[in-house]
Amino acid sequence: MDHILPELLLDIFDLAVHSFFDQEQPSPSSGQTGEETALAIFKDDSYPQSQLQPGIIAHKTNPFTPIHLSHVCKDWREMTLAAPELWSSIYVANGSPGTVKLFRHWLHQAGSRPLELVFRDTGVTSNTESGRDAVVEMLRIAAAHSERWKSVETRYEGWKTM
Repeated sequence: MDHILPELLLDIFDLAVHSFFDQEQPSPSSGQTGEETALAIFKDDSYPQSQLQPGIIAHKTNPFTPIHLSHVCKDWREMTLAAPELWSSIYVANGSPGTVKLFRHWLHQAGSRPLELVFRDTGVTSNTESGRDAVVEMLRIAAAHSERWKSVETRYEGWKTM
């Protein structure tokens, strides 16, 4: 970290966790035409549910999180934990009892930043009673922070009643 300015490293961290990611294709470049940009946005929005990993991430197509960065070394951990902008986008795919604790941690790390929240069911665990209970609990927790909402999206189309 002595060789890279902290501000630059933080910008790199932000790109690492908040950018489109697809192992099959390189990410969209900044030199795109308007049509290419629109297609990239559509692709991001229509990312297949089968590709989503259960848990909490910072971007719907990107599995890298601030937690991954915080495990690299002591300096990166300190920087990551002191950067609420890395934690203010919270994408929840499915629910499980362990996800609730992690969701609270992300909210705490986001500080007072505006929140971008997405709750999405991939049909893997959220259709269980414990999964649905976890999602409902996270929605309650999120509601307590509603004054900070920048955006909220929920996608739970196939829930079955028990």
